[in-house]
Amino acid sequence: MVNDKTLVEGVSLTYKEGTKVYTSTQVGKECQFTTGLAVVITTTYNETRIQPNTKCPEKS
Repeated sequence: MVNDKTLVEGVSLTYKEGTKVYTSTQVGKECQFTTGLAVVITTTYNETRIQPNTKCPEKS
């Protein structure tokens, strides 16, 4: 690993808009995303942000 870089947890998501299928890599934990509806924000051509649509279980 490079000294001036930080490794962050991320997920790869696959989603469908109409008949087209897309993939998107997002910073976050797997438990923050589940099958179903989510908010997709398009910032520029070919760049998306997918908002988490669930919460991770709380540690007891």
